Amino acid sequence: MAGQQFLETGVAHGMATEFCATKLESLPAHFETICFTGKFLSGTRTTLQDQAKKIGLRPQKDVTQSLHLLVIGGLASRDWRFSSHGRKIEKALENQQKGISTVIITEDNWKLIKE
Repeated sequence: MAGQQFLETGVAHGMATEFCATKLESLPAHFETICFTGKFLSGTRTTLQDQAKKIGLRPQKDVTQSLHLLVIGGLASRDWRFSSHGRKIEKALENQQKGISTVIITEDNWKLIKE
């Protein structure tokens, strides 16, 4: 059933990428950088980057060791059904394994904390 919903809507709920995401109640004060990956239900990537700038975050195009926050879009990639992630997600997970504190959140979580 969930797989069928994915095929019909493209929404990523229940996909493998959600299992690597953290749930944040608010943005930690020391967060300075943010990166967006995937396709978003709530607007274009440019719109989301503008929202981030308004709350004092600096958008980055790539995942680096200095990245604080990676936001995964709510529209799924076909590969996500098979536990395959995009390069940015993989790089953020590698950072976490190295002890670098790159936090991964979902688009839904971003919408809650940006306000």
